[in-house]
Amino acid sequence: MKSYIPRSETIALVAAELKKNSDATMDQLREVGKAEGHNVYPLIAGLARKELGLGNTAPAAERGPGRPKRDPSAVAPPARQRRARQTAAPALGSVSGFVEYVQSLEAEVRSLRAIVAKIGSLIQGR
Repeated sequence: MKSYIPRSETIALVAAELKKNSDATMDQLREVGKAEGHNVYPLIAGLARKELGLGNTAPAAERGPGRPKRDPSAVAPPARQRRARQTAAPALGSVSGFVEYVQSLEAEVRSLRAIVAKIGSLIQGR
């Protein structure tokens, strides 16, 4: 059974190989790592190159345009308008408000029962 080899040791091994041969291919680095029992993959090679300063050292602004900077003079689009939320019940701060609310619920129950009765009669074919 293989014992655990820390990533830092693998990076150090690849960095040592890159010091000898900075143009080593990924396959060559894998072979060197395999001989020592290390698992070398592209991330390890990149970290070793970074450690040695062999990577791209250009500042981010010089690498390419990326996403263009926002023009401060441009006008932002208008924000979407949200619909007002309908409340389920009116303010129940007073007894009369509560009574009105209960009466509206009773009227809604009556109308829904009438609709269900019509649907039932249509299903039965009357």
